[in-house]
Amino acid sequence: MFYLKEMIGEDNVNAALKDMIDSFAYRKPPYPTSFDLVDRFAAHTPDSLKYLIKDLFYDITLFNNRTLDASYKKLADGKFEVTINVQSEKFKADSLGKETKVAIADWIEIGALAKPAEGKRLASRFIQIA
Repeated sequence: MFYLKEMIGEDNVNAALKDMIDSFAYRKPPYPTSFDLVDRFAAHTPDSLKYLIKDLFYDITLFNNRTLDASYKKLADGKFEVTINVQSEKFKADSLGKETKVAIADWIEIGALAKPAEGKRLASRFIQIA
């Protein structure tokens, strides 16, 4: 759910949840199922991110992400330029656990973390792996 919120935005997740409540609150049977909620998430997901609904709710999707190496250099303005070489693989598993490698074109959060300045929060960024 955190990943879905990060990708489609908190407002879209909240809109889907509100739609679910508005549609089913205080109703008699038949009661809603998880499919009803997933349909609402899908309705509030931009077309460019629809693959997330399938990956998160319908398929068994696995990733093998790792950092191969990382380096940094301090810039004149006191900030740092960080270079991270990553490897990322995506797999789909069937009901028996057999994993099949599939093409990857996903947004994946990559981060280099350091202690934040007093009163500041850690920040990260999503990049697309293709």
